[in-house]
Amino acid sequence: MEKRGQFFIIGAVILGLIILGTASSWNFMFKKDISQEKFNAVCDNYRHEINEISKNTVQAEEKAEERGRIHEFTSQFLAYTDQVEPNFRLIYVYGNKDKAFVGNYIGYQVKVNDIPFENEEVKNVDHPETIRIINETRKIDKEYDLGTDDEFHFIAMEEKGGERYVCE
Repeated sequence: MEKRGQFFIIGAVILGLIILGTASSWNFMFKKDISQEKFNAVCDNYRHEINEISKNTVQAEEKAEERGRIHEFTSQFLAYTDQVEPNFRLIYVYGNKDKAFVGNYIGYQVKVNDIPFENEEVKNVDHPETIRIINETRKIDKEYDLGTDDEFHFIAMEEKGGERYVCE
């Protein structure tokens, strides 16, 4: 009789461990999905707002102000994301093959066409047909071919909980 009771206790402990293990795995996967969805929402919001700034600047016939407005908005946007998504970082490229501007907001130095760019630094690059952004530590190696019209490109990234999210 005693062995039968022990069997049920051991079975209940094993069943409990299985349920706990399954619930923990499911909870981890669920949390990971929410983090990525939140990152994607912030990235999509930035992309949408930059497009609106560009559209409104062109409609107001103030194309010369576009670079400054992009820089100003990016600074404000990142100040906001520091409160809600503190690990959200980005680099942007704006310009054409005559003159481009690169903004580095990823928290560490990158090289742009072999020129070092510090964090929170916006520099111009004269006559770039191609912009190449490199940081070997963070495994960034991105190249953009620029044309005669102004273009806007960005890379956003976030590292959270051992995961790295990237959008462009």
